[in-house]
Formats: sequence, C-alpha cells, structure tokens
Amino acid sequence: MQGYDKIIIHPVRRSMGLNEEAWVYLRHCVLAVQKQGNEVLDDFLDHTFLYDRKTTIRNHLESNDGIMKEKPPESLMSRYNG
Repeated sequence: MQGYDKIIIHPVRRSMGLNEEAWVYLRHCVLAVQKQGNEVLDDFLDHTFLYDRKTTIRNHLESNDGIMKEKPPESLMSRYNG
C-alpha cells in the first residue's frame, strides 16, 4: 500500500510489565483497520511488525488471543471507544 510509512508497535505482553495502554491501543488499531475491509486488514496484520521486526501483528495476536477478547479498562474506555 503506497503512501503509508512503516509503523513499529512495541510488544504488548502485559506479563512483561508494560503499560496496559499498549495492548489496548493495539486492539483499537486492529478494530479500526477491520472497518476498512479484509484486504486492508490482511495487509496490516501481515506487514506490520513488533519491535523485533520479525513478529507480525497477526502472529502476535494468534499467540495472545486475549488481546482482542478483553475490553479496555474503565479508565481507558472513553479514549479507545470500549
């Protein structure tokens, strides 16, 4: 997809002690991209990588399926539209 820069999303594993907002933001991004259709969603999931530049968002979500199932914490609901 032309016109888009590469985006690096830092790891969102809460077990690593990272900011809770990171996994909520990743979930928010995936939900937003889903609205653009399957072609855009597949491109995002397969061509966007974590900081290691090896793990795709698709692979990360398959390994951490709870990210898409969980609702954001109450403190972030309004920010990320629940």
